[in-house]
Amino acid sequence: MVPSIRLNGVAIQWSADATEHAHIEVVKDPARSGNGQGYESQICWYLDRSDKVRNFDLATAVQEADLDFRAFFNPVTDEGEDLDEHDFAHPSKIVSTTADLLSDIDTVSGLGQPPRHEVDYFIMSSKLQNGLNPTVPRPYRTFQSSPNVAYHLTRDPTFKASLVDNVASQFNIPDLRAALGDYLIRIAGTPDTAHIGTIGGRRISGADCMLPFSHIQVWNRVRLQTKAFHYPHNPLPPHTVNVYPPSPEWPLGHYDSVLVNIDKGQEWPFSGIHGLSFC
Repeated sequence: MVPSIRLNGVAIQWSADATEHAHIEVVKDPARSGNGQGYESQICWYLDRSDKVRNFDLATAVQEADLDFRAFFNPVTDEGEDLDEHDFAHPSKIVSTTADLLSDIDTVSGLGQPPRHEVDYFIMSSKLQNGLNPTVPRPYRTFQSSPNVAYHLTRDPTFKASLVDNVASQFNIPDLRAALGDYLIRIAGTPDTAHIGTIGGRRISGADCMLPFSHIQVWNRVRLQTKAFHYPHNPLPPHTVNVYPPSPEWPLGHYDSVLVNIDKGQEWPFSGIHGLSFC
């Protein structure tokens, strides 16, 4: 490149986009998956394992699709030996191009396909709040609880119009009615009292307090999206938080754990783990 530029000037037809993108896949992403020590060796391990996973994915997909890369034109090999009858017992589809291969296999990692577009619930929530999608039914299923946390629910709840006490019994939450009463008191107050400053503890409302509703809708999963720590303007891939009531398979239920900010003076990601409570 250097002699060419000296002889012909700037090579405007050349682009560094491909190498810049490769730098993300083979350096940045593997480095983030490590513990911040021994970058070179950990990146090599990461790439080696990723390559083995892709090769295994490709091999199993080819086998499952029953593809054959050998083009048989007659039942005699180049060495003059007859082919085994097993080769013709189950005729396979013969492929000779990469395009045919990718169109006939179903891989887990999506070989040869463009990367999956990651959804941004922050943009979706902003559009809903600004009225850019007026035909979307209310109440909205995508919203933000803070500038750095967004939620998304499916259109239909898991349990529709269930009695509060029935939900409390099913999910083994004996103080659900009291917790709902406390929540209504907080959101009806000033912005300071609207902040959830504690998880658990003594309830303000009684166990048999009156609520302005008798039925609630319940979702047993929610999509949660936050912002990156080092790049707070970049949304991270969303994750699904699940909660299932007790059952014969899970006598104590099945719940995912989350970190909740209970200190209004702290804000993720700038404050790190300060002011967070494990739930």
